[in-house]
Amino acid sequence: MAVKISGESSINLIATALTNLVIACGDLRDHKKKKTLLERALPISEKHYGPDHFEVAAILTNLSSSYGTLGNHDKQKELLERTLTIKEKHYGPDHFEVPAILTNLGTAHYALGDPQKAKELFERALVIFKKHYDSDHFEIVKPLANLRKLVSLGNAYRNLSDPQKAKELLERALVIQEKHYGPDYFEVAITLTNLGISHVDLGDYKKQKELLERALAIKKKHYRPDHFEVARTLANLVLFISFSHVGSAAADTNTDTTAQKHYGSGHVQVAKLLANLGIAYGALGDHKKQEELLEQALPIFEKHYGPDHPGVAKLLAELNDI
Repeated sequence: MAVKISGESSINLIATALTNLVIACGDLRDHKKKKTLLERALPISEKHYGPDHFEVAAILTNLSSSYGTLGNHDKQKELLERTLTIKEKHYGPDHFEVPAILTNLGTAHYALGDPQKAKELFERALVIFKKHYDSDHFEIVKPLANLRKLVSLGNAYRNLSDPQKAKELLERALVIQEKHYGPDYFEVAITLTNLGISHVDLGDYKKQKELLERALAIKKKHYRPDHFEVARTLANLVLFISFSHVGSAAADTNTDTTAQKHYGSGHVQVAKLLANLGIAYGALGDHKKQEELLEQALPIFEKHYGPDHPGVAKLLAELNDI
């Protein structure tokens, strides 16, 4: 005998099925499929709950994450701004769910070339987090780690310069992460990598190498040898080798091949690795290879960020200096 399902029940069933598929796609790192499913789920939730419901905000948050991962930071920002409005309306501006959105929104502004706005959002998130958590709670790590992006001199895309403050924030974040997750957790590896770059900004290459080697060991426990996260840490070690003049950047040129396999040849993450390897070759005096790699990176940056982004200007300046 057929079972009659009410309209509301059928909507809930569809929404649940879509949610389960989204979770599966996230686990498989299929962000394009995840985005497609969330875009199907969004109008269903809006129709069922209304456009300002917190359930809609949850879908908007996940959808913004997919857009960010796929490199569309304009759309990511748009969705997060809408999410923030809903959450502040539903919970209030100082609720513990608000700073996570502020942190993600800051990351989007940073990716779009507005580090000052990103810094304001990260600092606002940190103030709210501190109202809800002790100073050594792991949730504090998130805004601390993002603030570091703004104060590092080592990366061509960071425009505010206070490497000592960056190092202090990351050292604090590292202690909290190790206490909460343990010393071999993959989030610890990410902070170790960023802390290593901060030490470069302060001229301490030996400490950078120590931190990057520890990060690499952790990532190899969590990922395949050809995973992009492993390649990214190898690329940072390549830069250490080049600037300390103890080897050749060619040792790990396969890192950009790994990135292309993981993201596709036109992704901005591939361009960042190409640019970093180009700088490494330049430090070793191989300016022909430097020019080749920077010229590969430049059109990807221009397409992703636009011709007036500071990252594009930095690449053009590097090419002009060759």
